[in-house]
Amino acid sequence: MNRFQSGCGVNGAANHDGCGCKCFYPCGIGCGTVSYVGPTGPTGPMGPTGPQGIQGLQGVQGVQGLTGPAGPMGATGPIGPTGATGPIGPTGATGPTGPTGPAFELTPAAAVDNLCPGADLPTVATTLNTLLNNMRDAGLLDDSPVINKMR
Repeated sequence: MNRFQSGCGVNGAANHDGCGCKCFYPCGIGCGTVSYVGPTGPTGPMGPTGPQGIQGLQGVQGVQGLTGPAGPMGATGPIGPTGATGPIGPTGATGPTGPTGPAFELTPAAAVDNLCPGADLPTVATTLNTLLNNMRDAGLLDDSPVINKMR
């Protein structure tokens, strides 16, 4: 409990006439006795919030900081689709026709006899060489060194 004193001086009864306080002290202490205050009651509900005050002035903006280092390069994106093939251009002009070459006379080569289905290797080689020589004599084959080795 809290203790407080009210009344004129320590002994308030001396300054009291039963109808009221007769103290004339400019200190503000009136008549009465020492008393005690009981326990504090529960806190009442919170009152409504008051209006917001005026916003203060904005401070001066600070100096801009340095630019940070550049980050690493990102991965290369995928290759896009191939575009459509363009139109085919016009066909160019046909060039002049060249001169006609000399006429060619075909001389038939002499025939060789057909081989039997079961012919042996020496007979097949002799018949092939005869056919090649006949074609060479008719001008249908060049006389190359590879062919001459087969004779």
